[in-house]
Amino acid sequence: HDKEFRKYRQTPIIMFSAMDEVQDKIEGLELGVDDYITKPFNFSEVLARIRAVLRNRELSRQVSRRERRIAVIESLNKSLIFFTQHIKRPISELIASAEKLEPSKVDQVDDFIDLVKKEGDEILATLKGLQDEIEELQRKGNKLKKGDLSLEDLEKKLQKRLNNWKKRQEKSEEASV
Repeated sequence: HDKEFRKYRQTPIIMFSAMDEVQDKIEGLELGVDDYITKPFNFSEVLARIRAVLRNRELSRQVSRRERRIAVIESLNKSLIFFTQHIKRPISELIASAEKLEPSKVDQVDDFIDLVKKEGDEILATLKGLQDEIEELQRKGNKLKKGDLSLEDLEKKLQKRLNNWKKRQEKSEEASV
């Protein structure tokens, strides 16, 4: 039962009813129907309302996808801020040590070389972590971007669906005659 519900939860609901009081319409809409059409109805109006409901549903999906893409971008921004803060310390240490370094003192030079190696490894590890995170966020962003449609694409997609539906209806009417 739950599995069946999940299967159809994205299906828009248009309620057709002879009950045309404002309160009936309000109640239907508050219960979650996407549109409420009262009898008698005009077939052209019904098709226009179906198109509008489908268009709104697709636009809602796109907004949701774009919000997730924005979240991915915000995550990347936070990573970049963390990275810059994390990388400043080792570089500052290297600069401070270089300024104090007396090249004639071999032990200081050896200590500085060790520090450069240690801080260099830390910086490289940080860069690797950032690179991995950027690649992961790019994959997520590209995956979300694939589903985006322009309004023109959306209208074409909906028109194609309605034309296919109309053809199936006509064929089934011809078959029943």
